[in-house]
Amino acid sequence: MDTRNFTELMSECEWKNLTRLNISANPLTEGIIPILEGLPSLKTLIVKINLMKNVERGLLLSLGSKKNIEVDCAPTKMNIEHENDVEPYFKFLNSLITQTTDIAKKDGAICSFDFDKNLKIFIKGIQGISYFHTDFKPFSTLSFVIECKIYSNETSERKYTKCIPHSDCLEWNEEISFDNIRISDLSCDGMIELTLFCLMVNPITGITKRKYVSKVECPVFDSNLELQQGNVKLFSKDTTIDGIDTTFSVDVSFENYEHSVMYEIEKIPPLKFKESLEVYEETQIVLFNRVEPMNLTLNDLPSMKEWKQKDVNISNPDKIVPFLRSIPFQNPWAVYLAKQYVSKWKKPQHVMKLLRILSESVSNSVFIKLTITEMLQDTTDEDFLVLLPYLTNCIKFDSVNGVLTQYLVRRSLTSKVIGNQFFWLLKVESHRHPISKFILSQYMSMINTEEKEIIQNQCLFLDSIEKLTTGGMNGEFSKPLFIPFYSMHDEVMTVIPSVQKFSISNVILQFKSGEVLELEYSPLDQLFNLIINSFIDVNRFWINVPYTNRRVRNFPTAFGKGFSLVSPIHSQRVGGKNSKLSDFTTSKSQSFKDILLQTAAFDAFIGHVFESSSPSKIYVDNEGHLERSHYYPKSFQRVLGLIILMERMIYNELAEYLRNKNLFGPFKQLIDELSANFLDNINLIISYMKPFGF
Repeated sequence: MDTRNFTELMSECEWKNLTRLNISANPLTEGIIPILEGLPSLKTLIVKINLMKNVERGLLLSLGSKKNIEVDCAPTKMNIEHENDVEPYFKFLNSLITQTTDIAKKDGAICSFDFDKNLKIFIKGIQGISYFHTDFKPFSTLSFVIECKIYSNETSERKYTKCIPHSDCLEWNEEISFDNIRISDLSCDGMIELTLFCLMVNPITGITKRKYVSKVECPVFDSNLELQQGNVKLFSKDTTIDGIDTTFSVDVSFENYEHSVMYEIEKIPPLKFKESLEVYEETQIVLFNRVEPMNLTLNDLPSMKEWKQKDVNISNPDKIVPFLRSIPFQNPWAVYLAKQYVSKWKKPQHVMKLLRILSESVSNSVFIKLTITEMLQDTTDEDFLVLLPYLTNCIKFDSVNGVLTQYLVRRSLTSKVIGNQFFWLLKVESHRHPISKFILSQYMSMINTEEKEIIQNQCLFLDSIEKLTTGGMNGEFSKPLFIPFYSMHDEVMTVIPSVQKFSISNVILQFKSGEVLELEYSPLDQLFNLIINSFIDVNRFWINVPYTNRRVRNFPTAFGKGFSLVSPIHSQRVGGKNSKLSDFTTSKSQSFKDILLQTAAFDAFIGHVFESSSPSKIYVDNEGHLERSHYYPKSFQRVLGLIILMERMIYNELAEYLRNKNLFGPFKQLIDELSANFLDNINLIISYMKPFGF
């Protein structure tokens, strides 16, 4: 039965009072939207949503949310959908679904120290995984086990284990009550961790095997230091399970109260917490009781013997992260005193110095993240844009309602420039990290119509590039295409007309102010290595920087080839021997144009236009048009690699030290000459290699 007949049948039978519809057993997926329009009383819809197209799926969920219809996504045998790596931008916008956190209406607020109730959570369901992920021979899945624990400062306080019955759909509404954990005793950095295991039995030997699947985390207090209440969706940091890409998430509901429950970090904790201090002598107790709370110091807390002996030097900003990591958060007294110290800390004056401090640790502690966001509040928008790519990378390790995540969302709403750049950075990460797409949904629901139209116009422009693949490698627009971007010098929108003749090799964008931005395609991997860390300086020696989850080695889309800015990359790569990479790229890296270059432009142009993965099949002629050729001189690539290696050796202090010690041997004179004439040499080689694929 097709959609039209089904709709007519409902109209004839007057099913307008229908409240529940289950079509999960019906392959009918297209045209569900008009079905919903014809059922005004519908409250529950059960459908195999995985069989639907991305756009229709997004419209369905959006319409369901608007009409308060509960859309139940019935599982399929393989709850996996292999989508294209690069989703068209405009379609991506249509797939964004506004998902809000249900919070109870609150009247006033009370301090968590005075809220003497047990902590309770409800696990409502698990999405993104089924028994088919782990159902392989000779082992077969017996059941899933979920383990819940609450910890503070990496110290586990309580574990709770519960088995999930064997079923095709992991729906669960289980209450977990921490009987021994009172809300009044919780620390500000308390975390709830849910770990999913599966129990698998070998049918031959009968041996049961326990296998880790994935885990999610959630802070007890949100970004405003309010106790979590209502429904919260938690995303896993694992993007693959058994090698299969998945979006694993857990729906958790916290108990609702009539009031918001605040952890008041500025409030002096009740004296009852002194019982948790390790007081060994009566004289110490007497000393502690005689001290006025406002005059408390570290020396007044006998239990802080190790902590108070640390070097708490508030004049040295480098010491702040080790100090923050050493705080015993289980004790509210320590948190209160630490807050007093942090408020007096001397903040670094230069944004790069701040970044090096932040890159040492972005931990799960709410207190540490609050400290970081307070330091970020003092940065200008121009400096903040330098940090934004790094901070956007960090929120992949935060929760949706986390401190750092919510701060970036709020900061992006204060500036159109920051917000637009934040959107594209999240867009690139959303293909691999579900939490980024969820944050995008949240951000899109908070911006105004004008900003949404700007993003849509940008998306339409990038989508139009995909259509140029028909009719040859070069194309012409039927009419001038205007793409709106922002000037980084002010908040006034600048309209940038792209040239009518579109060349794949070069893209020229011209501002109303007369500034011309030229993007040049560079298929060689080596060129991209030149701009590693071009927006941040995470290490004194940018060679061999260790890559960790807390550091960004390159842009999110650093796959080795793409468009580069002709002017900043080629003309500003010059400086003294002590110059660092960030010194001559900071000015351009602060602009949205650079971020567009490394994210949106790269993602769209390379993903959609260039289908050839081999740079040996393309070259750029003297007019800038891209053509194909099977000839590619490998020797030029080796020469370029040597020049880039020499450039890396020149611009760092280690190279200067080796040169002064005469450790370069016969290459010393060559390096000195190359250093003195580096810009001319590199430009000469680039111009010479340009017809051959550079």
